[in-house]
Amino acid sequence: MKKAFNFLTIVCFVATLAMFSSCTDGSNSQEELIVGKWECTTATCTPYNQLINIYNGFLMVFNTDMTMTATSPALNGHTATGTYTIGDGKLTTNLQDKVTVMTIKNLNKKNLTVTFPNESHDDEGNPITYIYTLDFARQ
Repeated sequence: MKKAFNFLTIVCFVATLAMFSSCTDGSNSQEELIVGKWECTTATCTPYNQLINIYNGFLMVFNTDMTMTATSPALNGHTATGTYTIGDGKLTTNLQDKVTVMTIKNLNKKNLTVTFPNESHDDEGNPITYIYTLDFARQ
């Protein structure tokens, strides 16, 4: 009986440690994790799965007051300012009245991956939806 009690005590202690360690490692919410400066390292477009160089070096800075800036090296370093919201796996940016809703595929302390659709038309005028995937690294 004493062995069973000691065993249960150890199991409870280990379970408690695991619970608290998972809380501290994963306690950062999306709102906390997004704050900072992010640089796009790769961008792809489907259905063609091609790399898109225009996003390389694209910088987004998210502030705690839900404001942001975005700077595009491809547009001679043009910087746009705006706001953002984040939650439920979505990142919505509003830069100079252009709203983009992105699905967050990965967000941690070092990396951010988002996808978003872009509606366009092919050469014959048929509608086509491109899906962009952007990978960012924290700066």
